[in-house]
Amino acid sequence: MVRASTWLVSASIVAASVLATSAYAAEGFTCLPKKLKLGDTLVISMPTPHGGDFGVWTPKREFFFLVFWPSDSAEARQTLRNWDTFKTEPEFRLDTATSMATNWSGDRSKQLIFADAGWYRFVLDDNLETEGTPKFTCRVHFLGRRATS
Repeated sequence: MVRASTWLVSASIVAASVLATSAYAAEGFTCLPKKLKLGDTLVISMPTPHGGDFGVWTPKREFFFLVFWPSDSAEARQTLRNWDTFKTEPEFRLDTATSMATNWSGDRSKQLIFADAGWYRFVLDDNLETEGTPKFTCRVHFLGRRATS
């Protein structure tokens, strides 16, 4: 009985530690500014190390892979960063006027990321090609491609 109690207390301490670490890491993932206009630079801050799969859901519900593990040389030309080295990068910047990435929902061609006004949801995890909730998410609102005064 004593061993079971000791194991339960140890497991509880480990679980609390893991949860505290996860909460801290989730807080370290930010997208700023939250409201973007054409020509702004979005700065995404990430705790390190972090997962290697990074993408964004657009207002049209299309998914763009920004960083992913390429299975061949053609895919290696589509990812915006090397998958292994990206895991230690603390920051990622995107210009709303010019940034392009692979549209995974369409023909897998590179397209402008910020093509439409609305909400964009950035996701980061070890593997985004599985079901489940990504470890890190943040949302930003893009005002659109029309010049604003």
